[in-house]
Amino acid sequence: MMKHFSVIALLFSLVATSFSGAQTKTTQKEKFETQYNATKTLVKSKSYTYIGEVVFNDEKRELLQAETNYIDINNSDVLSIIQALGQKQPVEVNGSIDNYSVNFDDGKQVIVITFVSNANEFLIEIKPTGKAFLTMNASGLLIKQAGFIKPL
Repeated sequence: MMKHFSVIALLFSLVATSFSGAQTKTTQKEKFETQYNATKTLVKSKSYTYIGEVVFNDEKRELLQAETNYIDINNSDVLSIIQALGQKQPVEVNGSIDNYSVNFDDGKQVIVITFVSNANEFLIEIKPTGKAFLTMNASGLLIKQAGFIKPL
């Protein structure tokens, strides 16, 4: 009898653990869904700021200061100061936006934004967590950063 009780208790604990783990995953996906929808609305407004927190390449990283590393998107215009790794002077862009394109992948909850301004190519990929990854080609200088977007 004690042996049967132990087996039943073990099975119950396994089922309870599986159930609570499934609840956690659902809650996390729902959290990302909320973040994704809020970010999607912000990007559709074409009035937001990318803030770079880290600039990096395959070998090293540097922390950035938000007030000196940003891209302001205001409808059809861009104003940006973007720091490249190992460069003393940031790349500044102030002009109109050409070829603005946004791809919303609702299944993966990923947003990809691309545009060109003053011969500088921008690509911002926003993950479900809200983390934004910038790749910028500034006249042959490749800049990679991680950051986030917020309302302008």
